[in-house]
Amino acid sequence: MSSKPSTPSFSEKRNRQKADKLVRTAENALATGRDKEAIPYLDRASELARNNPERLERTLLLTGETHRNLGDMEAARTCFRSVLKANPTCGRAWKYLSDITKLTTDSDDIKNMVALLNRDDVLDFQKANRSVRTASAAQVRQKLYQTSVERWKPYEPYIQPLLSALGLHESDREHS
Repeated sequence: MSSKPSTPSFSEKRNRQKADKLVRTAENALATGRDKEAIPYLDRASELARNNPERLERTLLLTGETHRNLGDMEAARTCFRSVLKANPTCGRAWKYLSDITKLTTDSDDIKNMVALLNRDDVLDFQKANRSVRTASAAQVRQKLYQTSVERWKPYEPYIQPLLSALGLHESDREHS
């Protein structure tokens, strides 16, 4: 027996509308090169969208992207981590966090990203209840397959600096 989603209350609908309007205002500021002016609008939109995961994710991604453009990598990191905490399968947040990590060469970020990737909800992504709005919806719901296990081995010499930065030495990999 599946339960139907509850109908949003009047105040929830109003908050969604306000959040959407604030995001549009922020997007207009961003489009005209006024990135700094967009932050307060995005912060307020995040507050209003806190009970709506999809809107909150969109707003936090935009906020993080704006902070990154302004050079505030710590604030950007915080936004992307918040998205990943709620939705560890968000590809955009992973990409942005990865880009920041490349810019700052922060090995703690790399370790945190690896830890997030090992969470059950990431490993069992095919069980997610989130909607899939792509042509490859059937592929998204497939389980991981084992045919590519250890196909990385030929590239080991090229990724050795990353393995060393993560503290994964040859002896560590043999026991994992």
